[in-house]
Amino acid sequence: MPFRREHGNGAGGLCGEPGGELSIRGLDEYALSHGWRLLGEAPVTDLDAVCQAAVRSWSGEAGGSSGTAGIGPTVFRNAYVGAIAGPYDADTAAHGFRAANAWTGFADTRLRGTSVCALQLAVTLPATWIEPRPRNSAARHLPDVTTGDAGFDARISVRSQDPARARDLLSPAVRALAASRDDWALTLIGNHIFAVCAAIYRSGENISDRIAELRAFAAAIPPSALPQPASRLRTLPDGTVLDHSDPEGVQAALAAMTPRQRADLIADFERRRAQRRQHRPG
Repeated sequence: MPFRREHGNGAGGLCGEPGGELSIRGLDEYALSHGWRLLGEAPVTDLDAVCQAAVRSWSGEAGGSSGTAGIGPTVFRNAYVGAIAGPYDADTAAHGFRAANAWTGFADTRLRGTSVCALQLAVTLPATWIEPRPRNSAARHLPDVTTGDAGFDARISVRSQDPARARDLLSPAVRALAASRDDWALTLIGNHIFAVCAAIYRSGENISDRIAELRAFAAAIPPSALPQPASRLRTLPDGTVLDHSDPEGVQAALAAMTPRQRADLIADFERRRAQRRQHRPG
């Protein structure tokens, strides 16, 4: 299936300015009814990085993972953050998300509209980039991971800092979900799964659908691709993950804790920091 590119007024194609989609009718009301909060116009540098990498790849611009040749800043609109309620009965259960429409400048005068969603887990995943075979992947300096599935390998590029774990991750179910869309790029970094799509969100339902797609992807990840329990991230008393990219959420979580819970959190933080120091090269 060929890679789909939609063109038009901010619909994931090329445009001079973000159009009427800056304001989406009914989106704020939908978000409020689902308990989402506005994230603002600059939703953290990790979203900016994955959007720029996808636009660079799709537009054929040169530049590695740290280069920005021909790529300008990203402007975010319709940006929301939300928690995902438990039960968290699986290692890859989703704990929260961030989602936004994004316009990234490239080739000096043009903007490309995309949508981005970041799904937050409580476990870390091998740093992996999954996308339709591009002209200029931001991860092209990393090893190419093949799965033995000739059809998938021909259509989809997979590159990873940990090829063995990435190969474990790419079960038949994960491959089917990754290849179910031809207009997205998936990036797994830390405890997040990022998806950048070549069409913007036009409704709250679009965001909910993207979250559901990523939750299905996460649920299909086999246990062999996950780290040992000691590598799992700190969870709060309600089971959610302490997300440092959401300062307002962190403040609310701390305010809701008992003094004993706050003390336990600080002690756990200090223990983990001491462990990291022990593993640093001299």
